[in-house]
Amino acid sequence: VIYNGIDLQVFKPTESNFRKEFGLEGKYIVLGVASDWSDRKGLDVMIELSRRLNNQFKVVLVGLEKLDANHNMLLIPAQKPEGLREIYTEANVFANPTRAEAFGNVNVEALACGTPIVMFNTDGVPEIIDDTCGIVVEKNDIDNMQKSIEFVCINKPFSKEACVKRAQYFEKEKRTSEYVELFEEMIKK
Repeated sequence: VIYNGIDLQVFKPTESNFRKEFGLEGKYIVLGVASDWSDRKGLDVMIELSRRLNNQFKVVLVGLEKLDANHNMLLIPAQKPEGLREIYTEANVFANPTRAEAFGNVNVEALACGTPIVMFNTDGVPEIIDDTCGIVVEKNDIDNMQKSIEFVCINKPFSKEACVKRAQYFEKEKRTSEYVELFEEMIKK
């Protein structure tokens, strides 16, 4: 398996005024990012989490502009990488309740910006994290996802440095060199 790679010169911890701009100072930001939000991507789970989590939390969904959102949700339109990395950096946890995903670059982008992940055990997605940067819960287990999100935000068991270190495994030059090695090996045969 050769994993997708991301550009770590683009996705890296980046200070911003995102919290201040959206009135999120003192809140735990639970971030979700998708280009095509649907129940397959876990939109229903994110909505349910926004209902369950108390007012210390704010569920921020990037890539969605219209939804009958409740008071505990913030919808942000799709962002260019520079804007996205600022949001990733400010989030306390990246929540990924996808039900079908081969890899999910957004997971690695979040890690590269220093944000730990709580995700469903879906396809190849859990291979992205290890015990230094996130938690995998069973698919559709919203109760455990909520508890894990609260645990990560309140207890801070994963450092930004550990998340960034894990993301380095998926650096695009490393992954590209694996493809080159594979092609060279195939040519020799």
